[in-house]
Amino acid sequence: MKITTVRRRKYLLLLVFLGCFLTAKGGRITAGEPVLPAELNYVNLELQEIFRDLAETGRFRVLFAHPLQKRATMIIAAGSPVKKIISDIAANHGLTVKWITTNTAVIGDENSLAGINTSDINLHVLPLRSASPVAMAKVLETVLPSHKIRYDFKGNNIAVMANSLELENIKELVERWDQEDPIISVEVEVSEVTLDFLRGLGIKDPASPRMKAYPLPERLATTVAQSTEKSILVRDEVISLNNLQGRLFFGDRIPEVFEDQTDMATSYQIDYVDVGTTIDYQFKVVNRQKDELLLQLEAKVKTVGSANPVPERKLRAMVGLFPDQPLMLTGALRRSEYLQMKTPLHEFPFLGSLFASAGANNNALPEEMATVILLTASFMEKPVQVQEKRLPEPETKPLEPVVSPEPAGSLEPAVSLVAESPGPEGKRTPKTNTTDIPYIVKKSETLYGISRKFGVGVQEIIARNRLQDPGKIKAGATLIIPVRNEFVYTVKTGETLWRLAKRYGTTVAVLKDLNSLADERIEVGQKLVLPVAATKIANPQF
Repeated sequence: MKITTVRRRKYLLLLVFLGCFLTAKGGRITAGEPVLPAELNYVNLELQEIFRDLAETGRFRVLFAHPLQKRATMIIAAGSPVKKIISDIAANHGLTVKWITTNTAVIGDENSLAGINTSDINLHVLPLRSASPVAMAKVLETVLPSHKIRYDFKGNNIAVMANSLELENIKELVERWDQEDPIISVEVEVSEVTLDFLRGLGIKDPASPRMKAYPLPERLATTVAQSTEKSILVRDEVISLNNLQGRLFFGDRIPEVFEDQTDMATSYQIDYVDVGTTIDYQFKVVNRQKDELLLQLEAKVKTVGSANPVPERKLRAMVGLFPDQPLMLTGALRRSEYLQMKTPLHEFPFLGSLFASAGANNNALPEEMATVILLTASFMEKPVQVQEKRLPEPETKPLEPVVSPEPAGSLEPAVSLVAESPGPEGKRTPKTNTTDIPYIVKKSETLYGISRKFGVGVQEIIARNRLQDPGKIKAGATLIIPVRNEFVYTVKTGETLWRLAKRYGTTVAVLKDLNSLADERIEVGQKLVLPVAATKIANPQF
């Protein structure tokens, strides 16, 4: 049969239309369905915590028709559709997901789902013992939309417009998170071990650069602690609080110069890159029959240089731990990677001192070594056992409209470990571990970039300078940066900017940029900001 050109075009248009229709209707995943932005690792975690974290990622709410006591460990790939993942996890554990609205899912078994009641909506007032009403309201947004939650600072309580199913989930969350903040001591140890040592612990592919988290049972924890095959590179202790973010950084901040070319002139801007292993962590205390810690962490390893085919690798994980149970992170920056980066173009004072000695494994090749990080959290003060006290019954009031007050400010947790408390008459209590350094804002700089440059939290800079609109800072403006004292150096007699740059493994340009210097003149007694701690001397001959 002969097909004319016009008819052929009609057939092609029809095929294209059918193809588009089949593409749109053929699968369950729609264009608007939320997907995971990055790979997720859940390790020894309660199913309820996994479902809640996924729901928060997908920006919908999740309720439980009955308590889930099971735990699970899983890795979920980036790009996975969140709602489908929740359904698959539920099915694997004999559970069902029931969507009562497009944004609210109920998880349970056949019996518990049959008995749920979502029609008896009332206003319930729940008194709080220790938790901030604002923080608790944020937690409850995994159960209720924000317009159904209000809080009272004066009475330290929270009110919710909820049905009986929602109320049971709310009471469980309040019982879990409304507690005194214990002081958490975290022992941090960075060690170097052989690949054979990791194989002996049961790790199948110890040479893989991929970062992984392993909670160590008591037997393996004892083996690691008593081993003579590991070389301890650094050991320290950090203090944290419940639900407070912290950061560990094992590496060096090195400068990168960027060229900004316009029709009129060419300018250069210096940015700083954290090379090494960075761990952002947050411990949450979960009180059930025994104390438990929930650790959220985001770790990454950053390298530079063409010798490293993968310049950055990341791990995002939630881990269930008990106090004094070590968590071992593998895939941290290795000695072999440091040696590849070590060139005349880059100097790494901290990494150089970290890998200065091979210790117990001085006969092993760098390629046969791995760096592991051990985090062991314990309580310095025993947390209040909330579950031993009966939660006060919420007061139920007649149905009435609920108006959420405007938030007073950002609900994001502070980065610093110790909050600064106001002094008498509202005056700020001066910090003893920082020095105020004036800094002149350069063209195209942002508050976030400046905070990275000095290793200071954005909120600290905003608070110190009382910025009303942090998103708008002008070039030429002077900001006061609260720099940690270990990065501040006082100039002594006979010292020059060139000598200091050589001593600390940096450049004159970097020192001028950090200290807003127009030229290389410095004076005795002048305080200068260094890109590394003042004790980390790279070249003592200077």
